[in-house]
Amino acid sequence: MPIDRPTLPRVPTWAAVTALVLAALLGCCPPARPWTWFGEDRQYPHADGFFHISRGDDDLEEDLLPIYGVELPCGVADVRYGNLQEPINELYVRFVASMACLDAFRADYGLSPVDWEDPSAPDMYGWHISTSAKMYSGDYDDNHLYLYVEDTQTPPVAYLVLQRWGPPKDSVGR
Repeated sequence: MPIDRPTLPRVPTWAAVTALVLAALLGCCPPARPWTWFGEDRQYPHADGFFHISRGDDDLEEDLLPIYGVELPCGVADVRYGNLQEPINELYVRFVASMACLDAFRADYGLSPVDWEDPSAPDMYGWHISTSAKMYSGDYDDNHLYLYVEDTQTPPVAYLVLQRWGPPKDSVGR
């Protein structure tokens, strides 16, 4: 006497083909860093979350620094950055650079030593700047720049805060 077996639902052909194609693509060409699929790995998580306003692709050199008309110092490494654009344009950049490059940057943008104050970076950026860090500040082209330099290590760690109160600088014609 034959046994009645329950029938299994059939997978549509298009779903099976799609699954095989995706598996083949991921098998032959796995992404090196899947967490960078939707953003640059140097960028901090967006402090303004779902409501983040981006400019272009939020690329630091191509989209964000041109807003401020500022370039990073020579020889930067270990760059991390985050941007907030409401209520003002703010860009937070952490990097390491030689003291000579930091001195040239200070001279280029007219930054002078000031009394230390908290940079008020978003907590998620994890900035822990000691009060022994040197702080420089100045205005440049409708921007206010703060530079904190932790020079107790080599190379020094720098924290740059850029604030732009006017409209974003147009990067066309720079």
